[in-house]
Amino acid sequence: DKFCYQMNNILNLNTANQIINFNTVVCNILYAQFTSVAEIAKLQATLDKLYTFPTLPKGKINSLNLELQFKIIDYLNSISKTPETTILFNSTFDKIKAIRNPKLDSWENAYKLAAFFVKNDDYVYALSLMDPFLSDATISDDFIFSYISIAAHREETYLSNLFTKAVTLAAEKAPARLCGLFDKLPYSVLDNADVKKIICKNCNR
Repeated sequence: DKFCYQMNNILNLNTANQIINFNTVVCNILYAQFTSVAEIAKLQATLDKLYTFPTLPKGKINSLNLELQFKIIDYLNSISKTPETTILFNSTFDKIKAIRNPKLDSWENAYKLAAFFVKNDDYVYALSLMDPFLSDATISDDFIFSYISIAAHREETYLSNLFTKAVTLAAEKAPARLCGLFDKLPYSVLDNADVKKIICKNCNR
C-alpha cells in the first residue's frame, strides 16, 4: 500500500521509464474507486499506452487489462443504467474477448471470467474459457458442475466429448451431487449416449 501511494510521485521523476509506468497503472487499477465514466476512460487510456512500450510483455498488459475490465463491470453493475453506461458495458465485454490471452493462466481466472459472461447470457464464450482446463487435475468441483450446467442447454455442447468428460469427472468426485443436478437439467442431455450410461449407473435411472 505504501509503495503504491508513492508510485505517481516516482513516475514524475522519470515519466519515460516503462516499468514505472506499468507499476503505476497496476496501483491505479488496484485502488480504483470509479465515480464516473470519464474516470474509466482516463484510466483505460493510460493502460492502453502500455501497449506502445516494446519492453513490456503483451501478455502481462492483457492480464492487467482484464483486471480493469472486471472493475469496470463491477462499477457498472452498481449504478443505474443509462444509454452511455449500456454502450460502455457492451464494449467492455467486446474488449475482454479481444484482449484475453489465447489461454488464461489458471482455471481460477477462467472460472472467474466465465462467470461474467454467464451473467450476460454468453454461454458459448464462457465455455470456450473453461474448455482448456477440464484436463487440469486441480479444478474444483464447482468448476466441473458449473461447466455441466452451462453446457447442458445447447445441443452442440451437451453432445460433445468435453461434456462427457465433465460428467465423468463429476461422477468420480461427487456422484450424489451429479444426480441432484441432473434432476434440474433438460432431459435431452441424455441424448448423449455416454452420459446416459454414467447417469444410469450412478443414479439408479
